[in-house]
Amino acid sequence: KVVYFLDPVFGDNNKIYVSFTHELKKDCYNISIIQGEVNKSSINFSSFYKPQTCVNEKNDYGEFHAIQSGGRMKFIDEKNLLLTTGEFRYRTLAQKNDEIFGKVLKINSADKSVKIIAKGLRNSQGLFFDELNNLIFLTDHGPAGGDEINVIEMDTNKIENFGWPISSYGEHYHSKKNSKRYIEAPLHKSHSQYGFKEPIKYFKKSIGISEIVKVNNNFFEKQDDNIRLLVSALGDNIKEGDMSLHFFIFDKDFKNKKHEIIEINDRIRDLKYLKKDKK
Repeated sequence: KVVYFLDPVFGDNNKIYVSFTHELKKDCYNISIIQGEVNKSSINFSSFYKPQTCVNEKNDYGEFHAIQSGGRMKFIDEKNLLLTTGEFRYRTLAQKNDEIFGKVLKINSADKSVKIIAKGLRNSQGLFFDELNNLIFLTDHGPAGGDEINVIEMDTNKIENFGWPISSYGEHYHSKKNSKRYIEAPLHKSHSQYGFKEPIKYFKKSIGISEIVKVNNNFFEKQDDNIRLLVSALGDNIKEGDMSLHFFIFDKDFKNKKHEIIEINDRIRDLKYLKKDKK
């Protein structure tokens, strides 16, 4: 079996946390987290978060994909860790409040309590917490098209619903409109009309959207109230915006004012912003 180690983060308690795809039982997988004391020579890991539910390779939905798993993490304070979870291509799990899949979870490191703060997600591998404005910026892989940038306003204290698999600006791979996939996951071309939150940006053709970071307002230009985001892209077609950095400027109402593509010609999974050096 292949275990995918997904994302390491450091906490304020001298510990490192690593998310990974966990085979909870034979042929049945979820996203779990291990933790260990930071040590330059060796790290002994122990379990931090191990949900007791999993998606089986052979399930009644009829589909499974191990890499559609999420796994991005961020601490929002010294106690609370955010974790994205994919739906392993069991699409309808993303809308169920009694399932952890297709969600953004907030996990308390002290008592291990878990709270869903967002649902209706396919495979989110970009996550940034904006302390200044108490916002979460989130990317989500679409299917054939439909990659998204979403925003969660933490002050609302509600579960944000981004619509997957009922709404999406992408299409199912290799499926006709009258296929079973569209019955269970219709991918309507509106979120708001079906009671879901619209992305602040979506891509008609998938760029293989990955990490997202917010940069200081004076990183490129003068100080103002705009929001500046950098997004990384995987994929293999640079003409569609893959293998590039995407630089965005949004106003305070999340209206897109600028989108610049910086071609790197290599798949980019992670971004780390060094504020002091502006790099």
